[in-house]
Amino acid sequence: MTDHNKDEWFPQYARYLPNFPLSFDDPVSITVTATSLTSAHIIFHNLRTHQSQTINLSDQSPPLCGFHAEWIVEDFWDSDGVPPVDFGTLVFERVGFETDGGVKGGVEGTRMEGIRESMDKPVLVQCVRLGGEGMECDFLGGRG
Repeated sequence: MTDHNKDEWFPQYARYLPNFPLSFDDPVSITVTATSLTSAHIIFHNLRTHQSQTINLSDQSPPLCGFHAEWIVEDFWDSDGVPPVDFGTLVFERVGFETDGGVKGGVEGTRMEGIRESMDKPVLVQCVRLGGEGMECDFLGGRG
């Protein structure tokens, strides 16, 4: 999975993280700190191997709006002919945010949309909230 770990400041191109190896079932922690509207500090930490990689992004465009954060799960290339990977079930714990003003929150109030290869295709991945700080995503493979 090493070649598929990446960060991205949308709509910029993705950057791969070749020095951050992962294995299936490795628990990871990702911390993103916006240091300005155009800069961020990102720490990827593999909790099994204790390896970390830090990325500093600066002078990015467009600037952040500062009102919400997005977490997107996506296929690598649209219409690449490679089917999505059946990952079974993924559980995300302790998902949250904190503003510089001390406001904290989790996944309550999030909008979760099913992932489809196209709007006329069945749902491939569906996520549900697990309380205020967790979520579970299930690969349905078109069974949705």
